[in-house]
Amino acid sequence: MAPEPPPEQVVLTAGLVEYLVRKSNEHNRPIIMCWLAGYTANEISKSTGRSERTVRRIFERVRDLLCRIEAEAERDGGAM
Repeated sequence: MAPEPPPEQVVLTAGLVEYLVRKSNEHNRPIIMCWLAGYTANEISKSTGRSERTVRRIFERVRDLLCRIEAEAERDGGAM
């Protein structure tokens, strides 16, 4: 069994997930929640009725946002 993450990492991750959900619009929110839960683009596409290409583009936008957040945190001298 994997070791438990440190409490500060759990809090940081929860805050990041909350931020991603708040920043997403109501149409993309279910896609992001499913992605965070580990579903594939194909599975999300089938369950939401959105094309797989659209789902993948949403994934890419979220990844870009995460990269910007990480870069900002590093620039400010802290880790994510």
